[in-house]
Amino acid sequence: MMLLVIAALAFFYLTQNAGADTGAVPGPTDTSALDREIVVDVQHGTVLWQTGASLAGAGVSTGLLLLGAKAAIAGPIAAAVAGAIILIATLVSHTHLFANELVQHYENPFAQMLGRIIDAKDAGIAQGILARSDLEKYYNATAYIWNQYHLAMAGLIAKGGDWAVVAKQSLNNLNNEYKDELNGRVGMGGQFPNGFVTEVLAKMQLEMQSLPT
Repeated sequence: MMLLVIAALAFFYLTQNAGADTGAVPGPTDTSALDREIVVDVQHGTVLWQTGASLAGAGVSTGLLLLGAKAAIAGPIAAAVAGAIILIATLVSHTHLFANELVQHYENPFAQMLGRIIDAKDAGIAQGILARSDLEKYYNATAYIWNQYHLAMAGLIAKGGDWAVVAKQSLNNLNNEYKDELNGRVGMGGQFPNGFVTEVLAKMQLEMQSLPT
């Protein structure tokens, strides 16, 4: 059974950050943007358009996650990725959070954002409009935010005490990690034997092979 999600909080993060600085992501009918690529600035959690030379060598090392020019699909994914980046940054900097609030304020919204990425990606595949390079970018973005979430949980585990307990539970809920320390209990009601996030990423890799280059 999927985790209960605090949708209002997730919506707040998405709407507050998805179009920051440059405005909302143009829709698929915005022909002026056809030669541009949607990117997420990982340092600020903002969604932008970039063109030509500005994309040379772009990647996480330069602070940009490339998501392609198919705005109908990449737009919602970019918004979810940007929201996740802001969410994680807030978690890392939050000094007054109680351990028992982690699931409600961070784990559930993060799971909701992963769900938005999956839904948009699935819609693009169903419509037959994605190339392998598109899905590769979505995979890279999903792997990036999961890695950032994982690092944030590692920081909480290092605190010890209740923080370590709830952080391990969170990683177990999302990806069946630390199940041996939690009496063999796995997350998501056992629907994903290898872990929810692990299976999401593995499915994307398999789907890439079936898409045109």
